[in-house]
Amino acid sequence: MSVKRVLVSVLGGTILLFGIALLVLPGPAFLVIPLGLAILATEFVWARRWLKRARNMTNKRKARRTTKALRQAFERRWENWRRHLPRWLAWFRLPPARPSPPAWRQVAGPPPPVAPQAAVEGPRADPLAKP
Repeated sequence: MSVKRVLVSVLGGTILLFGIALLVLPGPAFLVIPLGLAILATEFVWARRWLKRARNMTNKRKARRTTKALRQAFERRWENWRRHLPRWLAWFRLPPARPSPPAWRQVAGPPPPVAPQAAVEGPRADPLAKP
C-alpha cells in the first residue's frame, strides 16, 4: 500500500466515524459524513458507490420537496384566483360564472308550456278545419 492510500484511509475514516458519531451527538452529520466519503472515494470504489447513493437520496428528497412546494404554491394561487374571480368579473361588468345544472335536471321534468297561436281569419285559415 502506498503512503497516500494510508493517509486517505486514516483521514477519511476518521472524518467518516466522526460524522457517524454526530448522528447521535449534536452537530452537522449530514455535512461531515459526505465529506469523509468524498475523501475516501478518491481511493476506494466502495466509498464512491456510497457517496453516489447519498447524492441520489439527497436529489430525490430535494425533488420531492420542490414538487410539493410547487404544488402548494399552485394551489394557493388557484384558490386566490377563484376567490377574487367575482370581483374581476364585476370590474368587467360581466355576470359571475354559474355552474350549469346537472344533466338529469336538464332532461327531467315536463316540457315548457307552449304559447297558444292566434287564430288566423280569412283565406289563410286551415282548409281542413271544420266550420
